[in-house]
Amino acid sequence: MTQPRDSQRAKVYRGEDEYQAALGRRYIQELGRIQAWVDHIIESAWWAQRFPDVLVVEVKDGRGRRSAYGDYIGGGNGVIALPCACRCKMTILHELAHTVVPEDQPWHGGEFVQHYLALVDEWIGELEGAALRWFLIKNGVKWEEPA
Repeated sequence: MTQPRDSQRAKVYRGEDEYQAALGRRYIQELGRIQAWVDHIIESAWWAQRFPDVLVVEVKDGRGRRSAYGDYIGGGNGVIALPCACRCKMTILHELAHTVVPEDQPWHGGEFVQHYLALVDEWIGELEGAALRWFLIKNGVKWEEPA
């Protein structure tokens, strides 16, 4: 199955860049600490209620890559790869959101954005989530809030 056209990619990235330029980035440089934070998220009741099919997400060193990467690889497993410059909390949650988006949905489509914002609200804070929403809306990103 081919992934649908990713028409919001540039808009999402622009919104994130503007958010981080205005509010800064919170880095976690050590992969062990990143894996521990991701494990904490994955093992939470919050995650289990929303994403019961993703049981493990492996954090890999993304050195040698130009950008971060996240995907569901099957069997309950996801993977994210993080180059050193991409090891901030927002990027980690962005890549984690990719592990729960069905492959028949665009990479940065409405379902991705909905999951990403839920992760930011829960694991960074609702104020930060509201600010990210503002920057995404400003850049024309579309999604539906859950009922």
